[in-house]
Amino acid sequence: MIDEASQVIEHVMDGTVRDRDQVWSVLKAVVSNAPNVVFADADINKSCFDLISSGKGPVVVFKADAAHSDIEIQMSSINQVRKQAMDSAMSERTIIACDNRRDAASMALELEKSGRKVMLITSATGGYAEQQAFLKNPNSTAYDVLIYSPAMKSAISITSGHFVHHFGLFEGSVSPKGAVQMLRRDRKAKAFVVGVRNPQNRASELVQVEFDYSYKTPFDLLRYEHRKSSAWLKDNIQLTLAIEMRRQGFDVSKQIDNDDQAKEGFKEHSKARRALKVDIAKAVLDASPMGNIKAAEALVRDGASSHQEYFSAIRAEAELHLRKTELSFADAEFWREGEGKVKLRKFEDLHRPSVSRLHRVLLRVFKGMTETKSWTPADSVKAYDDLNECRAEVLLAGFNMPRQSKFISDRSKQGAITDILKAHGLKTKRKDGGESGYYYIIDPKSLEQMREYTGF
Repeated sequence: MIDEASQVIEHVMDGTVRDRDQVWSVLKAVVSNAPNVVFADADINKSCFDLISSGKGPVVVFKADAAHSDIEIQMSSINQVRKQAMDSAMSERTIIACDNRRDAASMALELEKSGRKVMLITSATGGYAEQQAFLKNPNSTAYDVLIYSPAMKSAISITSGHFVHHFGLFEGSVSPKGAVQMLRRDRKAKAFVVGVRNPQNRASELVQVEFDYSYKTPFDLLRYEHRKSSAWLKDNIQLTLAIEMRRQGFDVSKQIDNDDQAKEGFKEHSKARRALKVDIAKAVLDASPMGNIKAAEALVRDGASSHQEYFSAIRAEAELHLRKTELSFADAEFWREGEGKVKLRKFEDLHRPSVSRLHRVLLRVFKGMTETKSWTPADSVKAYDDLNECRAEVLLAGFNMPRQSKFISDRSKQGAITDILKAHGLKTKRKDGGESGYYYIIDPKSLEQMREYTGF
């Protein structure tokens, strides 16, 4: 028997599973060879039918129509709802479902600073003892606020009636059905306020590029079809979530837009994210490094049992890769929760012989923007255009690019180059080029920092 069958399939196809082709092969073999197979899910989909139909006997479907017409859902922009959610959580017993782990953590931090008792469940905190205790007893009334990421979107039922206000914040990290699953953890809730916006980067484009450059095994073909439809739904979450909610029978309406509230929500969110960065850096500095680096790497990857253990593992990795045992605040801020590792690798690539068109453009940008008198805004625009011509290579390398459009401005192109440099650990500074306009150079302090870490 496989409970939450559609989510099991989703996790194998597009989750954090390692060796997913082997996992799928075993899952398919189990379903094909078992005398009897039962799939259970609130919303069985085509992927479930395709998998269970590979078994030995006929498929029998038992369907219970959901009655959701008594549940009201108001939808609005994500920043407007974020403001409402935080105002509610400051004084009322509130649940916030959020599909971005860092956003969830930043909200929790702000509320804790204000004296609220917060339960935060994310992929990083889900293994902590306090979080595990709550998951075993979700009807606990010990917390003022519950905030959770997609790490908790199923198999938890809250029936206490303790929480009185319910919010959702979604920007395309989960599918519409996944968003509904996240919202419905409190079975007593009869009203939700949901903020939504489409993601900046289109998952559909990356899915297509990865498939075009894959080996095209039977599993690749199957996974591509699954991911293609899922990515489109996520890319257009602003439309598809409302459609899915109406399809499931919820009473969906749109809130009246409040621009002032949305602006305040954006400002508070930006401030909270900055505060979270500082909090993470302090946690890294305060931690004692774990002695066994292999164990530390496993804990960072698979989850720790406490905040102390998690950052002890983070600290051990930071010291190893930064080649320092005495870390400064700047070191901890750079490393964060391991993001520095990828930046180090990309910076090191800038010092290796050119191997591709992408690499040649990146080397040209790196060299040009370290020579403050020779780089112009037009050079950044030209670099972006060159990268856009090898766009698939850029995406496969893990860099973000603005959505493909003939209307993209020169300023946005410069911003894209700045973002790519950030992925190498390099910050930029704006310079006044007079009549030719503002241009950007690599911040010398940032360059010095990366050279210290890498030895280049």
